[in-house]
Amino acid sequence: MKIYNSLTKEKEDFEPLNGNKVNMYSCGVTVYDKCHIGHARSLYIFDVIRRHLKNSGFDVTFVRNITDVDDKIIAKANQSGKTFEDVVEENIVLYENDLAMLKIDKADIEPRATHNIEGMKVHVQALIDKGFAYEAGGDVYFKVRKFEDYGKLSGQSIEKMLEGVRIEADSKKQDPLDFALWKKSKPGEPFWPSPWGEGRPGWHIECSVMSMKELGCDTLDIHAGGRDLVFPHHENEIAQSEALTGKPFAKYWIHNGLLKIDGQKMAKSLGNFITVEDALQKYDVDDVKMFFLSSHYSSEIDFSDKNIEESHKKIQKIKIFLSEAKTKIGQVPAGTIDAVVEDYRNRFIATMDDDFNTPKALGVIFEMITEVNKSSYEQMYVDAARVIVELCRNTFGLSLNDDQAQGLTHEEQILIDERIKARAQKDYKRSDEIREKSMKGKFITFEGSEGSGKSTQIELTCRYLKSKKQKVLFVREPGGVKISEKIRNILLDVKNTDMGDECETLLYMAARAQLVKEVVIPALQAGKTVLCDRFLDSTIAYQGYGNGVDIGMIKNIGKFATQSIKPDLTIIFDIETEKGLSRTNRVKDRIEQRTLSYHQKVRKGYLELAKKEPKRIRLITVNKSIEEIQAIVKQHIDKLLKI
Repeated sequence: MKIYNSLTKEKEDFEPLNGNKVNMYSCGVTVYDKCHIGHARSLYIFDVIRRHLKNSGFDVTFVRNITDVDDKIIAKANQSGKTFEDVVEENIVLYENDLAMLKIDKADIEPRATHNIEGMKVHVQALIDKGFAYEAGGDVYFKVRKFEDYGKLSGQSIEKMLEGVRIEADSKKQDPLDFALWKKSKPGEPFWPSPWGEGRPGWHIECSVMSMKELGCDTLDIHAGGRDLVFPHHENEIAQSEALTGKPFAKYWIHNGLLKIDGQKMAKSLGNFITVEDALQKYDVDDVKMFFLSSHYSSEIDFSDKNIEESHKKIQKIKIFLSEAKTKIGQVPAGTIDAVVEDYRNRFIATMDDDFNTPKALGVIFEMITEVNKSSYEQMYVDAARVIVELCRNTFGLSLNDDQAQGLTHEEQILIDERIKARAQKDYKRSDEIREKSMKGKFITFEGSEGSGKSTQIELTCRYLKSKKQKVLFVREPGGVKISEKIRNILLDVKNTDMGDECETLLYMAARAQLVKEVVIPALQAGKTVLCDRFLDSTIAYQGYGNGVDIGMIKNIGKFATQSIKPDLTIIFDIETEKGLSRTNRVKDRIEQRTLSYHQKVRKGYLELAKKEPKRIRLITVNKSIEEIQAIVKQHIDKLLKI
């Protein structure tokens, strides 16, 4: 394996310091705002590198820090009127949500700067003792000129650096190049006591201290980060670390290239600032990952609709091949991999071994697809599909959203598609015929709504979870659930007053509440995973949170349905129509509007809960075709299973 080393400016054989043990560190985010698409590239590409190292047999410990004390965080707190702590905690949650949306695993260790202040003070004092730093009016600075190797990473001379340094008239520095190790706190800023007075650490010292502490060594195998961090951040890390230990700070330095938007630098002032959340609302996560993979990690890339569309075509080419292969799986037993396919697999690995060359590795996959498509040998076809899934998922972290993973056969998919088409055309006779003659006994239920395939999707999800050896209970919409006499009497009282046609809606809601009480909650208490179709969402999501629901009869039904339980995980599939809430045509417009208002209120509550407790509640909102619904739901399943 070879890696391009930013320090030596050469591609070198990768030889970790301690056998197959790899200590890897990457600079993480500063939690003052949402992550942008440039962060996504860095987070993803180093995840791919970690994956390939692990797949190659290395024992990798990956550390990625969180900077939670910084000038930008303080400025954001002052600007927003929030406390420093609130800004930090809110943005850590958003960062973790971004990782989940990107389907990127957290690092093995993610230390926070504020949890390592004592270690930073020890490091700074040691540099003072060795003559590499000095205190000045409560600040502590590093003496750049005393460290003879300063500039070896960026390749800049002292004279060149001085050209770009702004001379401060009232600076306490002995030299304009010196950088802060410790900063005296200003009024209203967070601070910690120190031998030099109340203050906080400088940005650069954080990474040196946290990386060496968490990895337990003075010299890292790999230090990674964006190219924009080479100078001054990484240059300063080297100086303050090696000045203390007398040893190289990192053996290999890896830097990813920067990202532009439509050929321009990304900036809020230009109106082209794209957050991870915004990008993934517009594009599929696999398409974004394919875009990143299509260029070498070290190169500059241009994020645009056109380039994402090209990446989408590449993903579709892989999916189409896997879909074709699915018809042959089951006819061909798994066994020794075809020699041609094995050769492609080895070429893929060799290409990744050459400085993690993802575009060339993708080229190997597409070359394999082209050759196999020309062959009539089914064993080769099936083996190629299995290898592609293995490489794309294990190395690239692509989900591919393929139905095969759910245990759905080609014949079953044909039946489902045919029935969905019949219902969409209102050919209910044909739809019922397919269900009774062809599908009976294959699934739990098949009652989708207006051809949408919603219930069918939940059934397939249920099958998939069971294939993962999960305890599963599938719960249908409660249209046919028998309503208890007690609740029915309350509803009749309402009908006899002034509710009129709204009673139909309330009967539906009552049935839902009873279903939750009698079926869902006991299942949750028994440790089952509960999959619920749309209208069960509100009643389940609020169990144990004390929010309740306040419209019409729901507030009365609540005393029969609500129990004090907080499920480990609530999965909510919320399928919308253009109006915002699917209801029968028999409900009057005024009721539609009231129900819509209620539903919007509930959804707002979900979003707030999901932010506060992201590991216990997931909201999956779908306003798509059946194919898109299938893809979105499957996209979430593996993430849910990891919780």
